[in-house]
Amino acid sequence: IMAIVRKSMIVSKNLAHIEVVDSGASGAVNFVLGLSVKYVGVAYIERTDYGIYAVSVRGSKACKVHLGKLVNKLATEVGGSGGGHDKACGASVPKENIKKFIKNLNDSLG
Repeated sequence: IMAIVRKSMIVSKNLAHIEVVDSGASGAVNFVLGLSVKYVGVAYIERTDYGIYAVSVRGSKACKVHLGKLVNKLATEVGGSGGGHDKACGASVPKENIKKFIKNLNDSLG
């Protein structure tokens, strides 16, 4: 999975993210966080049965934002839901809004 993450992750200004296609997002997100050298890593997998993406978000020790609160706010704004702890959280985001969610999260971290 490390080779897939290295090849496929997208590194933005304030976070790195990857769409996972063949395994759980919660496992891949730790590799994204570790390999990207960013404070926030995001992995998401499409749940075609529900028309959403299941999103997993992790923050490093250096991350100063409460990710659970931020993810809850941003997911709600795009018609989803989410939340969790300060450094580990998740969300359900409508399929058509995943890019907007990632962009808003990246912008909010800067």
